[in-house]
Amino acid sequence: MKERRGFYEAILISRPHNAAMIMKDLKKYFRDARIVYDAEAIYANRDINRQRLSGVEVSEAAQRKMIAKELAP
Repeated sequence: MKERRGFYEAILISRPHNAAMIMKDLKKYFRDARIVYDAEAIYANRDINRQRLSGVEVSEAAQRKMIAKELAP
């Protein structure tokens, strides 16, 4: 990232785990780049459904928290 500092105008990130892993460095090395999170589908919904299919009930409050965390800047 150091070598590409300032090179990009926009950076596209998909999936929350990818964003969590790289966001700090993106803000450090690409301060002027627009960071776009690809939220074509809210990924938290997949996690919620996966848990339900496994027999784990996810409360409404927990669902809202998961979605809010994903959509937070």
